[in-house]
Amino acid sequence: MHKTCLSAALLLGLGATAHAQETERFQMQKTDGGYIRMNTQTGAMSICEERDAQLICRTAVDETAVKTEPAVSLQARIDRLEARVATLEREQRSTDAVADEEFDKGLDRMERFFRGFMGIVREFDTGSKVEPDRT
Repeated sequence: MHKTCLSAALLLGLGATAHAQETERFQMQKTDGGYIRMNTQTGAMSICEERDAQLICRTAVDETAVKTEPAVSLQARIDRLEARVATLEREQRSTDAVADEEFDKGLDRMERFFRGFMGIVREFDTGSKVEPDRT
């Protein structure tokens, strides 16, 4: 029986401690239109009003969060766009290198063609300088 009473006392003590922590967690301040409730652990604030014998609370808008949310969203978008631009620039450099290589190959082919063509022209030129056979 002694153990049962001790257990009950401990449970009541723990319950009282939990209740004390819960009440310390929130602070209420009366205003003209109702109450302001502040969560002492997170700093979140709520605006509360009495309606039909009930306390109705709604979260107060944090202006700094409202102002920073779009900035964070825009920064994330900028980061994604910058990464995409970097990828496209790398691909463009790679494409440019391939195009330059193909252009150089084309020039080499044209040079070989013209050298061969000029060789044929020289053969005709030297062939025409030979005196015709008059026998």
